[in-house]
Amino acid sequence: MLCTRNFPAWLLVTGLLLGLTACSSIQVTTDYDPQTNFTALRSYAWLANARKPSDDPRLHNSLVDARVRAAVDRELAAKGYSKTEPASANLLITYYLGLESKIDVHTIHSSYGYGYRGWYGGMGTETMVDQYDEGSIILDVLDPQGSDLLWRGTGSARVSTSNSPEERENRINQAVSKILASFPPQ
Repeated sequence: MLCTRNFPAWLLVTGLLLGLTACSSIQVTTDYDPQTNFTALRSYAWLANARKPSDDPRLHNSLVDARVRAAVDRELAAKGYSKTEPASANLLITYYLGLESKIDVHTIHSSYGYGYRGWYGGMGTETMVDQYDEGSIILDVLDPQGSDLLWRGTGSARVSTSNSPEERENRINQAVSKILASFPPQ
């Protein structure tokens, strides 16, 4: 049973936990060429000789590359796309990665609550500063004839450097799945 004397502290802790949970979600945006008939395009290949996905050694490595490519291949196969050689593909796929340091500052009023004489309030505040990394995956779908951009999906989320390899793979799978959820555009 919730003690009413501790209710404001309980509410504060719950609010902070919900806020942290919301921060960990993947934010996705997409853009596309509305003149493209995506329903006629059913095969894809990875763009050869693409720029490396990032200059950051934490992102540009064979482990991350394999995870991103496997996730994209799995999602596109589930949507009915077939992977083929670049010469016969309807679409070319490439991706880019980014990592940006961010700072989040929260100020809360902390001097409210119940005491032995009932409700009390004050003017106290507490400021919390949180520095974190935000990672981004950009997936590009290109026209194989002219390499014009047909569709772009971007996913961004807070990154944890202490994740296990399985957790990193799961996070990449989640990001790619959420990004490609709106591909092809309707």
